[in-house]
Parts: sequence; structure tokens; C-alpha cells
Amino acid sequence: MRDSGFAAQQVSRHGLRRGERIARHLDMALFDSVLAAEVRALASSGSFEKLFDMFSQFLSQVISYRWMALVMDNPRQVALHHREQPPRLGPPVFRPAIFAD
Repeated sequence: MRDSGFAAQQVSRHGLRRGERIARHLDMALFDSVLAAEVRALASSGSFEKLFDMFSQFLSQVISYRWMALVMDNPRQVALHHREQPPRLGPPVFRPAIFAD
């Protein structure tokens, strides 16, 4: 008797075939691995300016945002990246949080 391939075509309760579920898990694992490698690369940036440049490039590939700020305490440095012209810093309540002493 010839196997009809039914076992390989079984659909899960979520509507995905076994192969599609495996592919989805592999895609998620690859994405997590790439993210981890990018974050590790930020650690070797060497300077605040380079860190901010690398981080803003990375962030723009992963999420969409209007603006983002990076603050370092010692020595005190602030960097702001915006994706629109002219930049809007959001509600005034956020401004003291970014530029506070």
C-alpha cells in the first residue's frame, strides 16, 4: 500500500502544516540570533558617537519610531535622532527627562 503523504500534510489546530511550523520556528531563531549579534557589535563601538550612529541604524531596521534619545551619565552626553523634519520632541513632559541634569 502506498503512503498518500497524509501525515506530512496534517494541519495543526492553528492552521499550519508541520513544515510551516518548523520554518516559522527557524525564522524566529535566526531573527533572534541576528538581533543578538547586532547588539553585541554595539559593545565594540568605541565611542559615544559611534555607538549612537550604530544604534540608530540598527533601531531603524527593527522598529519604526518618531524620535529616540540616548543618554550617557559619565561623562554626560545626550544624542537625539529624529525621523522627520522639523523634529518634534513629543509632549513637553518628555523634554526634561531627556535633557535633565
